[in-house]
Amino acid sequence: MSNERERRKEALQIQMHALGADAFLVTSPVHLFYMTGRIFDGFYYVPAQGDAVELIRRPLTPAQAGAIRLKSPAQLPDLLHGAGLPPPKHLALEDRELPYAEYTYLSGLFPGASILGGSALLYRIRMIKSPYEISLLREGAKVHDETHRRIPSLYREGMTDWAFSVEIEHQIRRMGHLGIMRCAGIRLETCSAIVLSGDSAGSPSPYDYSLPGGGRHPSAPMGPDNHVMRPGDTVNVDFCGNINGYLTDITRTYAVGYVKPEAAAAHAFSLSVMRAIEHTARPGVLCSDLYHLAWDMAESAGYADCFMGTVQQAKFIGHGIGLQVNELPVLTKSDATPLQSGMIIAIEPKLICPGVGPVGAENTYLVTEGGTERLTLCNEDIAILGHSKP
Repeated sequence: MSNERERRKEALQIQMHALGADAFLVTSPVHLFYMTGRIFDGFYYVPAQGDAVELIRRPLTPAQAGAIRLKSPAQLPDLLHGAGLPPPKHLALEDRELPYAEYTYLSGLFPGASILGGSALLYRIRMIKSPYEISLLREGAKVHDETHRRIPSLYREGMTDWAFSVEIEHQIRRMGHLGIMRCAGIRLETCSAIVLSGDSAGSPSPYDYSLPGGGRHPSAPMGPDNHVMRPGDTVNVDFCGNINGYLTDITRTYAVGYVKPEAAAAHAFSLSVMRAIEHTARPGVLCSDLYHLAWDMAESAGYADCFMGTVQQAKFIGHGIGLQVNELPVLTKSDATPLQSGMIIAIEPKLICPGVGPVGAENTYLVTEGGTERLTLCNEDIAILGHSKP
């Protein structure tokens, strides 16, 4: 990890130079983990040149060599001065992670500095994964795949979607899932496993998901709503794997007892969209081009009214993923970001069959110089739950 830490620090310093910042004060958990390999209560101070400094309040265990013990953020200017670092003239802070009160408090500790928004710099360097990060994602994808392979064995006749999700979440944790899935931004939350069946999959939601579900309570308006899954219903199981801090994303479709013809046809269409994106995606292709490719196929096939939702349709067909579910880039009609080798993206062309339920799949991909490599390899076909007959 020491080489990785140095690489990330140098990449951030290059971005800081372009912004005109001579220092960056990092403090959010996700970015502390990215920059240092661990989470602590404190700060990671990156000057424009030279070594960065860790200033730690908690935990009170021995700090990493060279770290500075900190009792209060008010000590920051004096402690940095004592470490031989000059006062910053242009200081970058995490403008997208910090609440206003903390942002203004930290700004006030450096009255001589102009304050710059720096979150975009971190998102930009996180967008391209290193070989080390890719190895962690490969490791996680293998466990994630195996978890999905075990899902049909968890079903019992007469189950509600909620009870099914509980069994799946238990299995996830038994397989080593850390139990946390981070989202970027204050307007997106998630639950461990989004299990959706029947028409409830199309419930409108305040969250920007492809198929969010309505949930059981207004305080958590996503996921299963506790209705009994009926023979012929399709069931989408969507969750992120996380065994080492890096997330992979998989959705697979199941059917209770048997697959209705309309569900089979719509699912086959979803997979044809997935194959078309796999064939097209490569460095230089714009994210918006992939979005339009998927929607053009949906309109040509007559699925435009139920593609990526019904009452409320998602405005994307994929997203970056890594330490958080929703990293850059985002595959929307307005994101003209060109794909680059080293990006990790999740592709999720999904549909809802009225009276039947959700269909489709989601996979996690590595963008390579030659195209894409699928990291999540479990079977994409609709798997049968139970033994009912039509």
